[in-house]
Amino acid sequence: MNNKEKFPTPSQFYRIRRPEYFSDSKIECKILLTKEQLAHELSQISTNQKHDNFETLCRRLAEKLITPNLIPQVGPTGGGDGKTDSETYPVSKYISDRWFISDNKWNENENWAFAMSAKTEWKPKVKGDVKKIVETKRGYTKTYFFSNQKIRSKEKKTTQDLIKEKYDIELIILDAEWIIENVYNYNLLNDVIESLNLSIEHREEKIIGPNDSKRSAKLSEIEEKINKSDRPFEVDYQLVEDCLESAILSRMIELPKTEVVGKFERAKRFVNKLNNQQQKIRIHYQLAWTYLNWYDDYIGFYNEFIEFKSLVNEEPNLNNLELYLNLYNLLKTVSSIKEVKKYVEINFTNDEFEFVELLERCSKNLEKHSTALLSKFYISFINISNQLKDEKTISKEIINLQTYFEKGKNHLDIPFEQLKGIIDIYSELLPSNKEFDTLIDVLAEFESTRVSELSSGKIYLNRGSTKLKNDLNRESLVFFGKAVRKLAKEESQDEFYFCLMLLSDAYSRLGLYWAANNCLISAINIYANEWFTTGSINKRFYRGVVQILKNETIIGRIPVLLAWYELFNVIKHYFETEINLENDEMHIENLIDGCLSTRLLSMDFEHFNEISELPDILSKNELWLSSDSSLYLLGHEDIIEIDESKSHTFTKENFKNFYNTLANQPFLKQIAFETNFLNKEEITLCTRILGINFTIYTTNDIQLVILGETILAYLESYLATAFEDAFPLTEKIVLTLNYKKLDKFFKIESESKSFFNLIIKQGFVYESKDISALVEAIIPLIIAGNYLFRDYKDFFENLYKKDEVHERLTLIIEHKNFLTNILTSKPKFFLKDWKKEGSKVYPLKRTSSPIEINLSKSELKGVKKSKGKPDFTSATHKNLKAETVIDVHLWDKAKWKAFGFLSMPTDNPFGIVLAFQNEDAGKSIFEKWIKEYGKIDTHDIISITIIKGVRIDNPYWYKILISKSMDKKEMKEGQFFSSSSRFHMMEPENNMNLNHLIKGYEIFKKYILVPAHIDKNYNMKHFPELGILKSKLKIIDAWEIGIHDPERVVITEEDNPIIPDNVENPPILELLEEKRKNK
Repeated sequence: MNNKEKFPTPSQFYRIRRPEYFSDSKIECKILLTKEQLAHELSQISTNQKHDNFETLCRRLAEKLITPNLIPQVGPTGGGDGKTDSETYPVSKYISDRWFISDNKWNENENWAFAMSAKTEWKPKVKGDVKKIVETKRGYTKTYFFSNQKIRSKEKKTTQDLIKEKYDIELIILDAEWIIENVYNYNLLNDVIESLNLSIEHREEKIIGPNDSKRSAKLSEIEEKINKSDRPFEVDYQLVEDCLESAILSRMIELPKTEVVGKFERAKRFVNKLNNQQQKIRIHYQLAWTYLNWYDDYIGFYNEFIEFKSLVNEEPNLNNLELYLNLYNLLKTVSSIKEVKKYVEINFTNDEFEFVELLERCSKNLEKHSTALLSKFYISFINISNQLKDEKTISKEIINLQTYFEKGKNHLDIPFEQLKGIIDIYSELLPSNKEFDTLIDVLAEFESTRVSELSSGKIYLNRGSTKLKNDLNRESLVFFGKAVRKLAKEESQDEFYFCLMLLSDAYSRLGLYWAANNCLISAINIYANEWFTTGSINKRFYRGVVQILKNETIIGRIPVLLAWYELFNVIKHYFETEINLENDEMHIENLIDGCLSTRLLSMDFEHFNEISELPDILSKNELWLSSDSSLYLLGHEDIIEIDESKSHTFTKENFKNFYNTLANQPFLKQIAFETNFLNKEEITLCTRILGINFTIYTTNDIQLVILGETILAYLESYLATAFEDAFPLTEKIVLTLNYKKLDKFFKIESESKSFFNLIIKQGFVYESKDISALVEAIIPLIIAGNYLFRDYKDFFENLYKKDEVHERLTLIIEHKNFLTNILTSKPKFFLKDWKKEGSKVYPLKRTSSPIEINLSKSELKGVKKSKGKPDFTSATHKNLKAETVIDVHLWDKAKWKAFGFLSMPTDNPFGIVLAFQNEDAGKSIFEKWIKEYGKIDTHDIISITIIKGVRIDNPYWYKILISKSMDKKEMKEGQFFSSSSRFHMMEPENNMNLNHLIKGYEIFKKYILVPAHIDKNYNMKHFPELGILKSKLKIIDAWEIGIHDPERVVITEEDNPIIPDNVENPPILELLEEKRKNK
């Protein structure tokens, strides 16, 4: 058996291995036309008087192999008065760019002439034809001469050089051998048979297979799209994708090689204009794959490989390395075939060295963790292969692979199926290797876990979906959280995507928009990788981007919204025909533009000076309504274009009504945070979790901003379901992020229980494990100091064991990786990123806002009252708010002991005293109040309430309540308020002091609230310099307190209040009943 029988060619092997990638049509002919027969037919052209037929054949070959824009012969047979047998005609570059003739070098500045001859004496004929062609003075730049004669290469070369020297025109002679070779290489036999009028017995009939039928229909559809004259752009991403898909379909149908390669070359032309690196990489990869696996074209394969590796070296990533390994393995096989050396010289050792060098570099890239890990896998595989070849030990590399698989559990985008396939190959080569046995154990355990997790993940996903449909948002979040990591596998990619989208929906419904944002980015990252690898944009990617846009309109970061909108504008054209007005919904562009307009119009006037450059930026990004709304706010309504065809109410006379109506759209209620332009040195990010407002301050550094949103997403997810377990003790928590020189990634400094400085190491490139360490360090500090839990042990046990919170947190620590994978490592998140030189600036003309925000009646309703404990079923973090003036830790430390009044040597002589056992802590309470509310409590935020008549057996006893004043009129229906307060029982033997205090307040109508220190002997030291001027003092009787009054906190089950004889059903009776019932 010879070598050719033993070893199939690459194309033969690939056809056997992957028949589904090849044509399923069949070619049939009754009598095969051999090369020898065709040679004979060509030699007899003159004898058989088939000059016209020969010219027809030459023209067909020229149109298919050289250039398609040929005019039929312009004179009598043999050149005649027209001087040429054919010539090119001018076409636009738009058309010529869409041709797919691989060797075509024609452009609109050239004019080519064609001459055909069947004369035996070809030399005089070619010289005469060229002379006539030149004498026409039509500016021909090149001449092709077809002959039916077999001409020696040396004679062709000599004649071509002679013509060039004499007439300064390029001559290309194409003889019988060229014709025969190309007819058989490119499957053009039917053209020969039809042109030369040969027997139909030779004609090849193609019986179209079912796969080819579908492919052909798809190909026709794509070619129609490519050649449409009304494309939105001359060259765009989709055009390149269409050209690439056309080439791949043509390859699978097995159209002539010249057409297939020509279509790849067409894709190259367009991508070079667009300059999209990832598309360039995929086109060169696919063409290299085609040359080898379809045509055994080693030269073409190697040339494309060289181009491919050069591009990947410039932009290596997870997907590109996977493609590189595929071509590397092909190259390794090809370089070992002796026959290949006849065609191309391959220095495989050098090529392998360059690949390993790239892998080594990628393996140390701390910004791309999955790429680094995959690189380590590939290095080990290459080392094992080489060590086996050199008969060296491979133990170290197998142990490395075990480690890599263990690490891979946390890398959701690693191509495990590919890695498993490679392991299977080595398994055959290493049947008795003990270390490899251990590796198989690791892999089997890993795979077993994946399979079992997949099953449970689907169960949790279904349950979560049911909960969400029934508006049990908090419970649905728990089930989605349990499912998400279990579904994060290649084989459950669809379920993983849907789980993330639904989890995002659950977060959004609960008012946790940063956690929702993280889920959406994680979801589309799945299909971003598919886009970068194959060029195919999944509709789910589009839908995910749309949801991110909706989420960002709620969050309100304008530059970030623009970054995602820019991506949306790139991909929307792919789905316009199937998504426009889907389900009768508004166009997404109009929805986003409208919501953004409402957001901008509802801004406070103090921010108007920040939007002077915004109209131009918004206009350039096709957000026309938002641009006009900005112009209106700035007072430039005179340049707003009127288009009454869009709305009859949109007239200059009606601008005020139009924009006020737009400002008061229902979306106004969905706005979570103030509009953020990210245009200052200090950037602010905020959220509300269980009633506490979290604010992160950072510099305008993209890494710190991404870290900030990661921390907020983590905190939101961590406390997402703790409505009934955690009680907020403060109104706000502040974190500042800054760079400093450190020995480690971060350092946490705490000014108080609610203020933290998070210092990040300057220049440190953090990984997922660093994020885990950071949040694990800061979460206990935040929780312990700012929330009160019913039972700490039960809470954390439920959180980690029952809710499996760590499952849903896994994705959040990958936030930076996913985000930068989609929007690059430098996303345009700041307003300065959108400002361009020459951008128009519109100075503020107004002195006040032209917009009036009118809250709807439903929002002005008071808080709905209900008996018993609050029902948190419909609660969200957005409608839960902490209201307090009490710093629990300071008050615990201060130990409030007394209450009274004093005379002050000031313009306001009447003072009320709060006396504390701990002097420093007491003073700190007032210092913090002054910092927060000022020396004059203008709005009486600090509420002082005296509750009389709490005990019928001790009628002079009373209680003092310190709380935050809350106006019931401003409370909205559906809101939940939590308030921490402090009260103190005063136990006087008579009412003299209290009466004097009340009398003093009635006289002066205001008082100074003063801290004091009281020692064990009841001696007091006042601190009038820390006094706060107040005007309101609330004095009520205990019997007036009802179940919904904030003063209810002072009533205990032991209280037996004084109730006047003339009062029936006093409110306090219902309150006492509840208190004693829940005792």
